[in-house]
Amino acid sequence: MDALGSGDPESLGAYALFGRLGSGGMGEVFLGRAPDGSLAAVKAARPELSHDVEFRRRFAREVDAARKVDGRFTAAVLDADPHARRPWLATAYIPGVSVTEAVAAGGPLPETSLRALMAGTAAALAAIHGAGLTHRDLKPSNILLAEDGPRVIDFGIARSVAHSRITRTGQVPGTPGYMAPEQLRGSDIGPHTDVYALGATLVFAATGEGPFGHGDVFAMIYRTMEQEPRLDEVPGGSLRTALARCLAKDPAERPTVPSLLAEFSVPATLPEGRTGHWLPDEVTTLVRGRVRGLPVSAAVTGRAAPVAGRTAPVAGRTVPVAGRTAPVAGRGAAPGGSAAPRGGPAAAPAARTAAPPPGPASAPPRAAGPAPRTGPSRRSLLTVSAAGVVTAAAGGVFLAVRGRGDDGSEGAGGTAEAKNPLRVPGSGDLSLLLFDGAYGKDALDDAVRRLTAAHPGTEVARKYAGSAADSEAALVGGSPPDLVQYAGATPGALRKMAEGGVLCDLAPLLDAPAAGSPGKKVGDTLLPGAAEAGRPVKGGPVVALPYVLSVYGLWYSRAALRDLGKRYPRTFDELLAVCGAAERRGTAGLVYPGKYPYYLWFAVAASVAKRGGGQVLDALVANEPGAWRSRAVRDVFEAYAELGKRGYVLRASAGYDHLTAQKRWTEGKALFVPNGSWVREESKPPEGFEPAVGPPPGVSGGDRLPFGTLAVNFGEPFVVPERAKNPRAAMELLRVMLGRPAAEGFAVRSGALPAVRGAGEWRGLSAGAASASAAYEGAEGNAFHWNGFGAAEVEDVSGAALSDMLLGRATPAEAIDRIQDAADSV
Repeated sequence: MDALGSGDPESLGAYALFGRLGSGGMGEVFLGRAPDGSLAAVKAARPELSHDVEFRRRFAREVDAARKVDGRFTAAVLDADPHARRPWLATAYIPGVSVTEAVAAGGPLPETSLRALMAGTAAALAAIHGAGLTHRDLKPSNILLAEDGPRVIDFGIARSVAHSRITRTGQVPGTPGYMAPEQLRGSDIGPHTDVYALGATLVFAATGEGPFGHGDVFAMIYRTMEQEPRLDEVPGGSLRTALARCLAKDPAERPTVPSLLAEFSVPATLPEGRTGHWLPDEVTTLVRGRVRGLPVSAAVTGRAAPVAGRTAPVAGRTVPVAGRTAPVAGRGAAPGGSAAPRGGPAAAPAARTAAPPPGPASAPPRAAGPAPRTGPSRRSLLTVSAAGVVTAAAGGVFLAVRGRGDDGSEGAGGTAEAKNPLRVPGSGDLSLLLFDGAYGKDALDDAVRRLTAAHPGTEVARKYAGSAADSEAALVGGSPPDLVQYAGATPGALRKMAEGGVLCDLAPLLDAPAAGSPGKKVGDTLLPGAAEAGRPVKGGPVVALPYVLSVYGLWYSRAALRDLGKRYPRTFDELLAVCGAAERRGTAGLVYPGKYPYYLWFAVAASVAKRGGGQVLDALVANEPGAWRSRAVRDVFEAYAELGKRGYVLRASAGYDHLTAQKRWTEGKALFVPNGSWVREESKPPEGFEPAVGPPPGVSGGDRLPFGTLAVNFGEPFVVPERAKNPRAAMELLRVMLGRPAAEGFAVRSGALPAVRGAGEWRGLSAGAASASAAYEGAEGNAFHWNGFGAAEVEDVSGAALSDMLLGRATPAEAIDRIQDAADSV
C-alpha cells in the first residue's frame, strides 16, 4: 500500500482515506475507514471521468451489478454513490495478494493450492452468475489470495446477462489471453465466458504464464482463435483435463460452474474456519505481511485504530507485480568502441571529453574530438495528443501504437518468387562490413548460415570496422561493401549520405515477404518507429534499418529490493523512501557515471515527459526560447535534487566512468543506476543479482503521462550502398536477420532486443532482458525515441549541471539557468 499523494482525496462519502491500493483504467482504489472503524477498498472514478455522462451511466450499472453479488469468495459491496461529484464504490477490504503477485514472488502454485483456487473461484462465479451477472474480466490480477481462500474482485466491466450487448460498437471489454473466443468475436457472452477465463487463470497459476504464452494483443487474439492452449506444464490428471475442457473454443463443450464445484469441492479444499493451510509458505508470509501493514487494531480486529486527522498506516511488505515475461532487452545505437555520444565531466562542462557510447563498451572511447551522437537530431520531437498518446512529429520516431505480432511460424515456400522474393542471383559474392563491438564477430553467424543454405551459390566475405568513421570511409570509397553495419551513425551523417545518393532505398526489402511470418511483409513485422528511424530525410526513402531496440531507465537488482522488503518506486516520494531504507543499511540510492553525466538523461528525460507532457520535451529538444525554465523541468530537477540533499547519491560518482559506475552497482554499493538495456552484458552482474529496469518515477501528483512512460532508442542500423555490387543479396540477408528464427537466435545469444514484433513470446532469455521487454510492453504506447538534444553544447552542459545538482554543487535553479544560458548561446 502506498501513501496518499498530494492530489488524492482525503475522504469519499463517509470513508476517511489513508492509503492508495492501486489504479486502473476506470479509476483509483484507496484504503478507507468507515465511521465504525471497519476497513474498505474504496474505488473512485478518475476526476476527468466524472463529467462524462456515458461513464456515469456505466458506473451506476456497475454499482447495481455489484450490490447483487454476495458470496464467501467475493468482496462484498459495503456502500456506493454513483451520483457523487466523484463517483465511488466501497467493498470489503481483503488483505491479500493477487495471483499475479503470488506467482511472481514464489513461482507457480502447487497442485493442492490450485485445486483450492479452482474451488473457491468457481464458488465466487456461482455467486456472480446467481445474481444474473457475468464478470467478463476474470484474470490473475482480479483474484486475491487471502489466508482463508481466494476472493474475486473488480466487477468494473461486469454486465447483466440480459444486457450483454450494451457496450459500444467495436469495444470488447476484457484482457486478451484470458478472453474467450466468443468474447473476442463480440458474440453473446455468459457464464461459459467466465469458465474459459477461469481455466486460463488457473493455467497461469500453475505455470507462471497464460495458456497462450506472451505477446502483443494481436498475437494473443490470433492464438486464442486459432491455436490450442499450452497445458504441458500443468500438473497431469483431473486438473489438466478440467482446464482443457474449460479452454474449449466451443462454449458448449465447456463445463458448467456447478459441475466444476462438484469436482473441486469447497468443503474438501477450503473448509470454513481454517486459515493459512491452502497456500505455500512463501505466499502465506506475503499475505500476513499485508495484514501487518494495516493499523494495529485493524490487523487484529478488522477495525482501524482511531487516529487524529489523516494518517498513513505502517507500510507492509510488498512485492513487485511481475509476471513471467519473455523477451529481450535491446542496446543503444552504438555499442562499444563505436563513435561515442558527446559527454563532459561534471566539473567542467565546457571541456569535451571522450565519452562511451550509449551501448556496450568492448573498446575504449575515442580519445579526442567531438564525437558523433546516435539517433535522430532535434527534429525528433514528441507530440502528445489530447488523449495523452505519444505520436510522431515531423522527423520523429516515437512508439505510439502497439501492433500485430509475429506468429513465429516458418516462411512460405512454393513458387520461385516466394522462395527468392528479392531475386538473389544464383551465384555471386556478398561482402559485409560489420562492427567489431560487444555483440561479437559471430553475432550474425546464424543469419549467414540460413542465407547460404537457401542460396548456396552466394559466397559471404566479412570485414570489421572499429568506428563509424571506418564505415563512412567504406561507404564513400571506390568499391563499397554490399552491406554495412553503420554503428554510431549520426543523424547528420546519415542524412548527408541519403541526400548524396550514397545509400539504397530499402523499399524492396520492406515490401518483401517476412521470413518466418506467412502473409506478412518485412515492414509489417518491425516495431513501430523502426523503419522511420532509418528515414533521415523527411518524406524521403528508408535507407537504414536499425536492428536493435534499447530500453532506457533506472536499472536495479530485484534481489536487493526484495531484501529491503520494498517494491520498485513509482513516484519520487516512494523513491526517497526506498533509498532511505537502503541508506540505513549502508547502500547508496543512486550511482551514475560522473565522467559521462549525459547518462542521467536516460532517466530524467522520461520524468520530464511524464511531468509536463511531450510538448515540454519537444521544446527542450527544439531549443525553444526559455524552455528550460518551464514548471515541469523545475519540478523534476527539484525532485532529483532531493536525492542529493538527503545523501542518497554515491558521492564518488563524480569520478566514475560508465564501467566503474556499473561495477559499483553490481557490487551492491548502490540500488539504482541510469542506463540502457545493454547494461547486463556490459556489467556482467553476479548470480542471483536479478537485474531489472523500471520507468523513471514521476513527481508525486500532477504528472501528465502515465508511470510506464519511458525512453527507448533504435540502434545498430544496417545500410546498403547505392553502388553495392550485390544489393539484392544484401537485402536478403537483412530479410533473414529480421525473420523470427534468426532474430530469436540473436536475441538469446546477445541479450539484445531485435527491432521486430513478437519478441515478447521468446524464451531462454535473461531476467534483465525480460525486464527490459516488460518495461517496453508496459509503456503501452508511451515509449518515445530518445537521442539527446539537438545541440552538443546543450547536451554537454545539461548532463554536467545535473551532476553538480545531485552532488550539491548547484541548486536546481542554478542548474536550470546554466543549461538555459547554454541553449541561448546556440
